[in-house]
Amino acid sequence: MTTPSCSQKTHGRRAAFLVVVVVALVAALLAGILLRTSGEDNGSGEVGLARLRDDLEQGEIEKVLLDDTAGTAEVTLSGGQTYTVRYPDGYGPDLTTELLDADVDVEVTERPADPPLWLDLLVRVG
Repeated sequence: MTTPSCSQKTHGRRAAFLVVVVVALVAALLAGILLRTSGEDNGSGEVGLARLRDDLEQGEIEKVLLDDTAGTAEVTLSGGQTYTVRYPDGYGPDLTTELLDADVDVEVTERPADPPLWLDLLVRVG
């Protein structure tokens, strides 16, 4: 068995360093893209939750329609502009409290009632 030469060890270290640099650059690029787009319209009419928080702090929000099933909030600003924000599962109650504390008109769409157990079993069996 031969031992690696000094040249082979140096080449291996350079390759490993290059991989680390490339991974770091890709990570930095992705982080920059995520940070840049977190509060901007993404073309679908949805913006980041940071935009809602900023508008809430500035008192710009007139009303919000929360759809807890879809995890979305349709925000209407004082000037009449609207946008939609997605929020994480389970955040609806906290968001509702924050909005009500800021005297924002909040409307919540209710989750549809779960079907009766017998109907659920019938569907699964059938």
